[in-house]
Amino acid sequence: METVNQYTDPDTGYMMVPGTQRPDGTWRKPIRVKEGYVPQDEVAVYESKGRSIAKSRDSGYIPGLSIDSAPHTIPGLSSDPSPLVVVGKSKKKKKGSGSAASTSVSSITTGLANVDISNSSKTGPDSAATQPTPTDPAKRLRNLKKRLRDIESLEAKMKSGDISSFEPEQKEKVSKKDEVLKEIFALEMVIS
Repeated sequence: METVNQYTDPDTGYMMVPGTQRPDGTWRKPIRVKEGYVPQDEVAVYESKGRSIAKSRDSGYIPGLSIDSAPHTIPGLSSDPSPLVVVGKSKKKKKGSGSAASTSVSSITTGLANVDISNSSKTGPDSAATQPTPTDPAKRLRNLKKRLRDIESLEAKMKSGDISSFEPEQKEKVSKKDEVLKEIFALEMVIS
């Protein structure tokens, strides 16, 4: 692609852009260019992808839409308009009229009510609240002593009047002081 303002220098064989005249009347030197050079004035302005999409949107073009005279269908969409089935909110039902949906929901609800999610190895109401016993008795003893310190600090706050009313969890914690003391005593006997 050779433009009008490029020439081949007969002495060197290089492609050249001729010198141009400045506004003050002086001349610029000719510039050597490579094959395929396009002057900056002739380069198309860069247009980002977002700008080109916006421009095509303004022109009414829909990306991905082929311009054919045949009508297009959306894959998976049936051409028969059928009534929509609304799940969720329903109007009041008349007495005596049962539906398959309500019976399936009730059967699922009763099935979920019978599901037991607790671990079969643990039994009793307190088993979920107690900590699992670590394999190392020294770790278990350390944890129990920490629990005992927490219980004693709660009791001290109660006696000093810092806490006016206990939360249910705090009451439960203080009530287990005897159990914690017994377990600490038993572990100290094992360790020593």
